[in-house]
Amino acid sequence: MMSDTVKWEKLHVLEEGCSMKARHTYFLGKKDVNDFKLTSFSKFIQIDGQWVYAVGGSNNRYSLFAREYDVPSSCLRIDMKSGKL
Repeated sequence: MMSDTVKWEKLHVLEEGCSMKARHTYFLGKKDVNDFKLTSFSKFIQIDGQWVYAVGGSNNRYSLFAREYDVPSSCLRIDMKSGKL
């Protein structure tokens, strides 16, 4: 019998060419907005055991890249094995 329990694990997502230090520096000092804990309001769609897509979101919130970009019209592919965007 299969269990319906999902085990969540942390995944450090990193854009290729961006260091963890640069990512930390970018997000340092960013504040929670209306107590939403910096969520981007993106929709996450898991394709299979390796790939997840983060689609859209709000420009007023922070998301996965450690730089400014057009969040509402974005579609980011995330490799869940490596954490690369």
